[in-house]
Amino acid sequence: MPDPLSNDLTLWAVLVGMALPFLVGLIQKDGWPSWVNALIFAAACAVAAAITEWVRNGSSWGATGYFHTFIVIVLAAITLFHTYYKQGTSGPSLLAKAREFPKKPKS
Repeated sequence: MPDPLSNDLTLWAVLVGMALPFLVGLIQKDGWPSWVNALIFAAACAVAAAITEWVRNGSSWGATGYFHTFIVIVLAAITLFHTYYKQGTSGPSLLAKAREFPKKPKS
């Protein structure tokens, strides 16, 4: 049996998890309660895992593969978010810069 951590579709799940913070960050708002933003993130991870599993196995996917994909996506998304997107002391985060795009013209 091949190693499930090194197959191409697990690595695809990591890539999906890496794209998720940016996409979810465009939906989330700073003024919303943190539990709402967490719920949006969890729902996005669940949907991304379901789509990834459907692409991987078609209509014959089960709970074990789904759970594995969900965990991989969540871990990749959280790691990338805390590494690059979260507001730090060095200036605005990538997410704050993305929310400002396109720049408003100065009057």
